[in-house]
Amino acid sequence: MSKYPVLAVVTAFSLVLAACNGEVNSAHSIKGKFVYTAASFGNIYGYAVNTTTGSLAPLGVSGVAESFPSTITFNPAGTVAYVLVPQNNAVTTFGINGTTGVLTPLTSGLVNTGNYPSGVAVAPSGKFAYVTNRDSNDVWGYSINAGTGALTLLAGGTVATGSAPYGLAIDPTGRFVYVTNNNDGTVSAYAINAGTGALTPVPGSPFVSVNNPGAITVNPAGTVVYAASTTTIVYPGTNNGGISAWSIDQTTGALTPIGTVGKGVGYSSIAVNAAGTFVYVGSVNFDGQIITCAVDSASGALTPIAGDSVQADASYSITSISTSGPLMYVGVGYKVAGYTINTSTGALTAVPGSPFTQNSSSLVAAVTP
Repeated sequence: MSKYPVLAVVTAFSLVLAACNGEVNSAHSIKGKFVYTAASFGNIYGYAVNTTTGSLAPLGVSGVAESFPSTITFNPAGTVAYVLVPQNNAVTTFGINGTTGVLTPLTSGLVNTGNYPSGVAVAPSGKFAYVTNRDSNDVWGYSINAGTGALTLLAGGTVATGSAPYGLAIDPTGRFVYVTNNNDGTVSAYAINAGTGALTPVPGSPFVSVNNPGAITVNPAGTVVYAASTTTIVYPGTNNGGISAWSIDQTTGALTPIGTVGKGVGYSSIAVNAAGTFVYVGSVNFDGQIITCAVDSASGALTPIAGDSVQADASYSITSISTSGPLMYVGVGYKVAGYTINTSTGALTAVPGSPFTQNSSSLVAAVTP
């Protein structure tokens, strides 16, 4: 059992579809074809996405990783899956069959990471991947083979972070990486060398955050970073948890605070809709709550929408949220919950048949680009 709270980070999620009054418009197709869930005993279960409704059809075991995989992400083309295995200090790489969804391990097999990897993200260019390592306090950079998707550690690819780095996010232009440091209450920021993938700390990094920051994301415009605290405890005289927002300096990548909301609540996951108008956070409490926040169009500041949360499950915490366009998939307990997003109000409506399940221990859900 990890000494840290469970955090599932899902990145590189992309769906393209249209909605009206919160429902999927059948005249447009869903780009994402498959959803995958990682089970504690190592199986990865696949679902086929109904391109009209967003509902999921079980595909059974699509691949097998090592025990207790924690995070799934994909290359931008949706042809390769990267699965973190913290207890093995490794990332497993799979090729994705575009017709059946079957996952085939690459010949490179397990690729070494630092101690207890916690987050992984792939650059928009598809050339580089980065992994945060909680127990070695660093982030590792890898080059990605353009033909196979295999990872190779970059020369000098290990860069120090703060204490217990958790999540990481890459801005849409692929110029900057942001890492939450759970023990420090900070966010480290790095500039990406476009040619080599090497990381260099930006001026002023690290930046003060809510205490115990975990999940982190960048809005689609690449102008605002959001990070959510994992703690449910209110500490006198501290930042008291919640969700922090910063504006991004478009030249240097440095962060300027915008504000914090939702204090005194712990969150396991965070995502922004494709328009950048709503932010969704999943509660770390065992109540299955997804909370919706409206985004101020000028400043990027968040306002929780009263009465606009949904309960994916009454007995389990949310482990992951992936959203783009008006479709969302949520990992909760033993299930995957699917929702359409009302593009005007941000309200969530369950897709037909939701929630979906194939096994007794799903840890995280992610959908292919």
